[in-house]
Amino acid sequence: MTDYRGTPAKCPACGTVMEERGAADVMVDVCPTCRGLWIDWFDGDTVDVAMKAAPLSVRAPVAIDPSKTFCPRDQQPLMFSNHAIHEHAVGPITEHGPLLLRCGECGGSFVPRTVFDELLELAMHPQDEAEPDSPLGKLLAALKRIFAPTAAK
Repeated sequence: MTDYRGTPAKCPACGTVMEERGAADVMVDVCPTCRGLWIDWFDGDTVDVAMKAAPLSVRAPVAIDPSKTFCPRDQQPLMFSNHAIHEHAVGPITEHGPLLLRCGECGGSFVPRTVFDELLELAMHPQDEAEPDSPLGKLLAALKRIFAPTAAK
């Protein structure tokens, strides 16, 4: 559990105390209930850090009430914001990018579990799609099988 200014870091989506997890060279906070991911601004690029934090286990989606989402660092309200996709390789993501919650004060980002896979898709490069046996290709194929909409199965 990361201690932000003397209080436990609470998940912006469901209010559960988050757990600290090492993700390569950074520490992130992961919610044990909804599997949302908090990334501080100084941890690096959101997509890169999310890749390092993967895989997150499957949990039922949590409805997020925007009026009740606050930054675990400074308790400021979080705002929905599309992750800019122009910095990353194009993939099957809409032109607006995945919808994250961001803090205007500290610059941190909350990645709801429901958009985690979309964020990982941004890391895909065309050559990765041609190499399904690569570790990234295998991970993405497994995630697609697990999280594919039931209508598509």
